Formats: sequence, structure tokens, C-alpha cells
Amino acid sequence: MIGIALARAYVDFGSFQKKNFEAEEKRLIPEYVEKYFRNSVELAGLKVEKRADGLLRILHVPTSFRSEQLESVRHYGKPESEYKKITFHKEDLEKDTHVDAVL
Repeated sequence: MIGIALARAYVDFGSFQKKNFEAEEKRLIPEYVEKYFRNSVELAGLKVEKRADGLLRILHVPTSFRSEQLESVRHYGKPESEYKKITFHKEDLEKDTHVDAVL
């Protein structure tokens, strides 16, 4: 108990709470990220389908998007040829049926 009392004397809880609040504000909202993704995919000419369970899928990623000539491929790695389960919600990954989904 003395340790907690001493810690409170030296820890600036107000500053901690403020930084925690700011971090929450800066988190990306999954719905906005999904909307941006869907718009980008549409502009790129890829077909995204909504699955019955609410997840998304892309059944074909053209080889032009997977080319080693692309800077993004060299930097981030080669995309898969298809994505059967895509989600923007971390909660979906906690379900046993979706552990193989891509976030």
C-alpha cells in the first residue's frame, strides 16, 4: 500500500489521462478505413464482395498489382493473389471462424 501512495506522489495522472484521451482520438475508426479501402479498390478496378458473414473478399488480385517492379511491392511485400476474408474490425479476429482473416 505504501508503494501505491508513493507512486501517486510522483506520477502525473492528469498528464497520463490527457495523453490517453489524445491517443483514443487519433485511433482510426474501422468504418472510415473500410470506406477508404473500398473507394480505393474501386478506383483500382478490383472487385470486392461482401460475404454472408459480413467480411469482405477479393477473389482475384491482378499480377500487375503483384509485380516486383512496383515500389510498394518491394517495400511492403507481394500481395496475395486472392483474399478470402478481409475485416477492418479487430473483434472479428477473435471469433474462431475468422482467425485466418486479414486485418
